Amino acid sequence: MRITIENIAPAFHPFIDEIESGNGDVGIWLKEGYVFTTTGAACTFFTYDDYRNSRYPEYQLEQAIDKCLADELIQITVGAWQKQSQPNDENIVSLNPAKLFRSGIPK
Repeated sequence: MRITIENIAPAFHPFIDEIESGNGDVGIWLKEGYVFTTTGAACTFFTYDDYRNSRYPEYQLEQAIDKCLADELIQITVGAWQKQSQPNDENIVSLNPAKLFRSGIPK
């Protein structure tokens, strides 16, 4: 499986800095000022093995990445991002930078 920016929902393209597809996983790296709420990190990884046994493994992985971005992508101040500070009320700029309906990506 190989995931590229074309596999990701267009609403998230402006926020993605890099996608690394390795032998066992895919890493999503966000641009400066954007993080995932669960970890407060600017990157997250998906393991291919979690999707290999599904009927449509590449499609399932793409959907998982889109859902993660819909649920977790937030914007924080650049200063907080550069210091790798955890998101909090003082440094969150937008809880919904992709301007999605809260239902996110259709299942």
